[in-house]
Amino acid sequence: MVGLPDRRPAASGHAITTARLAVSYSRLRITAQVAVVFLVAIILFGVTSAGRLAQAQPASSVAMIRPIQVDRASFAAFARVGDAVIAVGERGVIARLSDAKGQWATQRLPTNRNFTAVAAHSEGLVVAVGHSGMIFISTDAGTNWKAVDAQVVEAINPRKEALLAVAIDADRRIFVTGAFGIMLTSTDLGKTWRRLKPFGDDFEWHLYSLTQDPLSRSWWIAAEAGTLAESADGFLWKELPSPYKGSFFGGLVTQMGARIAFGMRGQIFRQSQRQGQWQNLPVPTTAAWMAGRVLKDGRVVLLGDQGMVAISSDDGRTFSVQKLWEGSLTDLTETTDGAIWISGVFGLKQFDQRFNSRGAS
Repeated sequence: MVGLPDRRPAASGHAITTARLAVSYSRLRITAQVAVVFLVAIILFGVTSAGRLAQAQPASSVAMIRPIQVDRASFAAFARVGDAVIAVGERGVIARLSDAKGQWATQRLPTNRNFTAVAAHSEGLVVAVGHSGMIFISTDAGTNWKAVDAQVVEAINPRKEALLAVAIDADRRIFVTGAFGIMLTSTDLGKTWRRLKPFGDDFEWHLYSLTQDPLSRSWWIAAEAGTLAESADGFLWKELPSPYKGSFFGGLVTQMGARIAFGMRGQIFRQSQRQGQWQNLPVPTTAAWMAGRVLKDGRVVLLGDQGMVAISSDDGRTFSVQKLWEGSLTDLTETTDGAIWISGVFGLKQFDQRFNSRGAS
């Protein structure tokens, strides 16, 4: 293990809380409700009591309870598949935006758990994960969904740890990470799963992020207690020296190949060369950075607590910080027409390239 954990006593907070912080501050089981110090919503929103996942069934068989307004529901993450955008959120809510239509179509999957992350492959495979170990899979670009069978989840994740990150490689292999060091993989489109223990049986830091380098296709993790690790294939991992003992909540790779790791207390670190030293980048905020994306024009954007956004136009060497919204921000995506959508506790909001609000559709 690397360093000491940032696990502080929980304080009361907003009804919609973030599991990334919740699991970082408590050794309680993820199946218990946890309030958090920061009102960040990686939406993992409150961690609820344990319960078995529903048996696999197509989402198309589930009737809409009522129309879901995307500017009023809380969302955790985005994924792009072709021209469409998938957003996942609280209590099984899925939203899908087709650039051709310009409207979000919403549905509620058969679960009351909160989604935390989603990933997509260009051939239409989409995987969404969340609380209590739930995994939903779509093979038609997010139109219809099936839950991974409850017995399968029980076998690979008996404690129903929260799943916090998901990624799909070019060969459609699925990798999932989460609380207390859990790492899962499937090589057959989610039909069967196995659990990996890349850091040994005693490793229990929360694995908040999972990133594939678009240039080298290698993988790396930035996680709790300053944990940094890399892998050539996603299966065999080695821990890396870390410049920070606090929690990292995410990492990304810039267009020029630099690594950016970000997390608690406004901390941002940049590594320009593999095995090189990490540079701590100063920013005028202590807000936690919860997510990050690289835009098509190369700008690096970090999103965080208290509605804060950090933007870099020089490959992550320096960042300017601004308050974009009152609520906490959880993710960002860019559509083919240049619109920027941001998710958070406030729902989904559209911005232009200068981050001026366009409202919601």
